[in-house]
Amino acid sequence: RPRAAATRTTTRADGAAHVGIVSEDLVDGSSLVATRLAPERGGASSASSSSTASSAAASILSADDVDGSSLVATRLAPQSQSRSRPPRDPSRPLLYVSPTCPFAQRAWIALLEKDVEHDIVFEDLANKSEDMKAAYALAGGAGDAKVPILVHQGKTMIESAPVANYVAAAFDGGHELLPTTASEEYDGTMFVDAFGGVGPTFFKSLRATNEKEVEDGLRAVRDALKKAETALALRSKENADGPFALGSRYSVYDVVASTIAPRVSIVLRHYRGFSLGAELEAMGLTKVKAWAEACAERPSMRRTLEELERVTGKDVATAFVDHFDKFVSWKGP
Repeated sequence: RPRAAATRTTTRADGAAHVGIVSEDLVDGSSLVATRLAPERGGASSASSSSTASSAAASILSADDVDGSSLVATRLAPQSQSRSRPPRDPSRPLLYVSPTCPFAQRAWIALLEKDVEHDIVFEDLANKSEDMKAAYALAGGAGDAKVPILVHQGKTMIESAPVANYVAAAFDGGHELLPTTASEEYDGTMFVDAFGGVGPTFFKSLRATNEKEVEDGLRAVRDALKKAETALALRSKENADGPFALGSRYSVYDVVASTIAPRVSIVLRHYRGFSLGAELEAMGLTKVKAWAEACAERPSMRRTLEELERVTGKDVATAFVDHFDKFVSWKGP
């Protein structure tokens, strides 16, 4: 059954005020949260949160899910500025994310799947903390600092896919995410390569400057989805029984590929009238549809969406639409 995270919240080390991405109820804008997937404790609110998250995840491909979400938006309680900040355990992984970023969500989900106790800093990407910028530079990042950034055992790491793979390999607990055979590695890699085309075509559709460019972008999205269907259809026999890239076993390949799916579903419907669920049905892409729905049901996916709502004070759909608005170049005649 889904497990709720035990959380500890303190103000961020630099104390900088952030606006926009985080709730204005937060005293210092950003928060440091210690979290892991842990056994649920009794209580009506916990049960309600789990139930609503499951409902929203199950409907992520629904044609009816346009601008709303069934998840209940909650806010982190404001903190007293006089409260002393408990020291962070340096042995725990520290992850910088933006709660709405699909790439940061990869690393976040990987940590939850591995059941790793970790600290997480929710950043406003329009007003990045000095700590985040320093960590990004320390890892060799060039230009504007990006999430995710993972700090573990004195090493600072960037780039979402390598970070997710690091988490999958570095920690023994939780769910086994790595391939165990050469066949699994091949099938997983082929699927990620195929589905990886969805992200760029998603952004192409948003950045279109006229109706023709929108149609070209959406056609490219459909082509990428068809390639992903082919990759799932061509899995080795031992990996073909189940919805995931490796069949019945959820893996790091699903972690890396899945986070763009709810954005495509919600954001393209809002801005481009493109219903992912209806498109998959119309094209007969049953394997991709089953894969997306199975990934949406993962407790780790639901947990990150619950936290997104808690931190932003918005429902998932509104948060996604607002996040991607800056990429939309044309909104119709």
